[in-house]
Amino acid sequence: MTTTANVEPLSLTIGQFCRAHNIGRTTLYKLWKLGKGPAFFQVGRTKRIPADEARRWRGESEGTAGGE
Repeated sequence: MTTTANVEPLSLTIGQFCRAHNIGRTTLYKLWKLGKGPAFFQVGRTKRIPADEARRWRGESEGTAGGE
């Protein structure tokens, strides 16, 4: 019998992050340019966003969604 665990990844690609947060890649790059995007690290040419940073950023952005 094979069991598949529902394991959360430790980091997300840009595409995964954008799908999970329902934003476009262009919007994410604009947020980074403004200093408002989530922290990331690079593996070669690939940007990765740590899962805990994605959760933190989501919480902050939801808290300010109607306030600006």
